[in-house]
Amino acid sequence: MRGMSRLVFIFFLTGFFTVSAGIGESIERSLCNLETMVYGQVRLNESLESRFSRLETIIFGKDFHENNLDIRLTRLMKPFDFDESGTISLVAKINYLEWKLSSRCSDLPLLTKVSRLKKQTQGDNTLNDPLIFEVGKLCAVVFEGSDLEIQYIRLPENFELKAVLRTDLSSRHSRKDQLLEMELKTAVSTGEILIFPSGTTIRGKIGRAKRAELMGKNGRLNLVLEQILDLGNRECSLKLEQLGFTEDDKTGMAAGATLIGLAAFGPVGAVGGLFVKGKDVELKRGTEFILKVDIPDSVPGIRLKARE
Repeated sequence: MRGMSRLVFIFFLTGFFTVSAGIGESIERSLCNLETMVYGQVRLNESLESRFSRLETIIFGKDFHENNLDIRLTRLMKPFDFDESGTISLVAKINYLEWKLSSRCSDLPLLTKVSRLKKQTQGDNTLNDPLIFEVGKLCAVVFEGSDLEIQYIRLPENFELKAVLRTDLSSRHSRKDQLLEMELKTAVSTGEILIFPSGTTIRGKIGRAKRAELMGKNGRLNLVLEQILDLGNRECSLKLEQLGFTEDDKTGMAAGATLIGLAAFGPVGAVGGLFVKGKDVELKRGTEFILKVDIPDSVPGIRLKARE
């Protein structure tokens, strides 16, 4: 019985430390995401306490060291929420401000964006107040007191997007189910409604990769796009119907590419894949595409609320 008790005790301790490590990893991951979003880098050389304190001070104007890390993380993430209740996140507000003033959205850290927007509208880029207050003052100035609201949009079938590849892909080196990402080159909007800012992430995977073989057998690379992140950074289902290169990206590969499936649009198009006769398909990071996609669900956009 004593041996059994010792085993149970060891099992309990092992389980406890495993769960604790998992919670720590989750906090660390979320904290890294917030740091990257706010000021463009993670501060792994600092303690968790220092990192939390810095972010809290930047966003709220004070730290909350008296609370545990779970409570502090929940509070930190709250301003970045975007939901059906009408809450519009800091990121969405800043993107809308940037798009309204310059017709585009950059992928810069939030602090840099707000500093530039303040310089553009008020002639001074100094951020004296917490981020939530600086953004609130910018909205008041740019929108002249009007509020923002969520407007859900159903996009038409075969909706066209311009996107940029984030990673290198190759029929020689890539493998089936390898994850891939693209980002929007230009913002998607309709009238005064911003739907997807430029820089929005599109996710997918390699459906098939086959290297070129002797006797002119084709190298093949099948791209499957599955998700696009909405303004609230939530995953929306996406289906790729057609893919082609933009007029601005007439690469050597594009010149020799052969069509699969439907008729080409632009210099070259494909449905579900690309291949080049007798050569391997090589797609470099930064390659630009035109995508025709279906997004089956309504997606949130933001606009200025009409004055009563």
